[in-house]
Amino acid sequence: MKKLIIYDESCPMCKLYTKGMVAADTSGCLTRISNGEIDNKSITDRIDLQRARHEIPLVDLSGGETLYGVDTWIYTLGQRNQPLEKLLSHQWFKAFLKKLYAFISYNRRIIITAAPGAGNCSTFSPISTLAIDLRLF
Repeated sequence: MKKLIIYDESCPMCKLYTKGMVAADTSGCLTRISNGEIDNKSITDRIDLQRARHEIPLVDLSGGETLYGVDTWIYTLGQRNQPLEKLLSHQWFKAFLKKLYAFISYNRRIIITAAPGAGNCSTFSPISTLAIDLRLF
């Protein structure tokens, strides 16, 4: 039951937390790969590319369902702690987590910025956003 987490290679936050997810997996079934390293057509056919831009996909390589975003987090946390998985899966809590995840996902390149030249996300740093805002006045 191998599972593959696909992360955004230009996002330092994505690199950090997917590395933690894989390290915390005690079963050894989780692996991760950056979106730039995917060359297997059978994997890309199982991913909704629009959703994968903003939610981290977890592909079940044995043919099961592909999970996205909050469901990926709940699955990986639930592997270590079943009661926590049950709590996070409650409809009211999951709705809150989806809103929080969406906020963090859409602002991930501002929350943790990459070093200049480390990808194409340097234009999204808070300093350049501030400079743009100051020019408006």
